[in-house]
Amino acid sequence: MLLAEGIDLSFNDSGGRAFVVLDGVNFAPEPGKITAISGPSGSGKSTLLYVLAGLLPPGSGKVSFDGTDLYAMSEGRRDAWRRAEIGFIFQEFHLIDELSPLANATLPATFGPAPGVRERATKVLQRLGVPAERRTIAELSRGERQRVAVARALAFDPPVVLADEPSASLDSAATADLISILADLAREGRTVVVATHDPDILAASDAVALLQHGRLTARAKEAAA
Repeated sequence: MLLAEGIDLSFNDSGGRAFVVLDGVNFAPEPGKITAISGPSGSGKSTLLYVLAGLLPPGSGKVSFDGTDLYAMSEGRRDAWRRAEIGFIFQEFHLIDELSPLANATLPATFGPAPGVRERATKVLQRLGVPAERRTIAELSRGERQRVAVARALAFDPPVVLADEPSASLDSAATADLISILADLAREGRTVVVATHDPDILAASDAVALLQHGRLTARAKEAAA
């Protein structure tokens, strides 16, 4: 289980003044459910996902997975943990133009054995309608690139999926496919956390939390859309 306790994080602005991004955040998304994090742009939704993924150390507080403190690990051990346990759908994709959609989706496999990754990535790419015949992604649309980023996150069969505005570049049909995939992952018992403004994803989520002024609070589903 992924658990955040008392997470505080501040950054300095251009004038050197500290501003609070996360303020005493407690978060325990349930396995088997889609948990959405909503809130205004700039409220810290992406920052919280990065902290949960072991990518950004908090100023104080603790993030643990099955009882193990992520930030007590060495950086190398945390990287290995992330590769095995986390599927992260980045808002800015972080793809390599010179590689094919499949090569991008399976790129993390170059760091170690990953049985079945090619088959899983191929299935997700097909389901999301990415043209598999492309030799590179250089001419893919922004929406198609987003789908490749989704496939990369899901190719390694992760128990935890963290998605940062995953539908931002998708049309309504592709968003519906994405929601269906996320729902399937949750039904399989995985922990699915989505930072989103998308009313369709919010409506499909099992729980919604609102992040505002650094504080995270549960939000009634009927008020979330």
